[in-house]
Amino acid sequence: MAVALTWLTHIVDAVLPPRCIACAQPIDGAASGAVWCALCAEQLEPAPALGSYCYVGPLADAIVRAKVGRDAAVARALASWWARSAAPTLPRHAAITFVPAPWRRRLARGFDLPALLATALGDVDGAPPVVELLVARRHDTKLALARSREERQALVAGRFAARRTRALAGLAGSVVLVVDDVHTTGATLGAACAVLAEAGVRPVPWAMAVTPSSS
Repeated sequence: MAVALTWLTHIVDAVLPPRCIACAQPIDGAASGAVWCALCAEQLEPAPALGSYCYVGPLADAIVRAKVGRDAAVARALASWWARSAAPTLPRHAAITFVPAPWRRRLARGFDLPALLATALGDVDGAPPVVELLVARRHDTKLALARSREERQALVAGRFAARRTRALAGLAGSVVLVVDDVHTTGATLGAACAVLAEAGVRPVPWAMAVTPSSS
């Protein structure tokens, strides 16, 4: 059944034009791998920090479609697009990891967007390996409602732990890229990086989208 659905998806993609991951309008005359219509592509705003884009307009719409709408196809398309865009701007690093979502959230959505982003970066030619170095020890239900950095820092305190693996030990002293989807106040990404720094690596935060107040 799964094989049949995969072939059906390929046939539909070959017959119908791809659709924009933000507004769902057909992308007429799109180049291979295009995920934005011309109008939405014009509205993408590069952020001045973290090699990211501003969390506004079409990008924010696509992220909401992926995460709130639990649209795995949009999530994968976002990851592929961002990896191609971000790869030339990345600092030198020995490995790529990501800020993990709690298992309940991963189970509910069926995917973890930061993990998809990291995997897509790892698929770029010549990229270092992707290693899972962190675990989310709990789910913070109020985190999405917190807006101040102080409030978010209090909520994420102790949320992450390092996976004491051979891979982590082998990266001691090395630069590790830590990928997240949305950088709001920096509390979550900062907490993840702090745990890795304590474990002996040199974490570099990198997010796909940055909210205007934090960029």
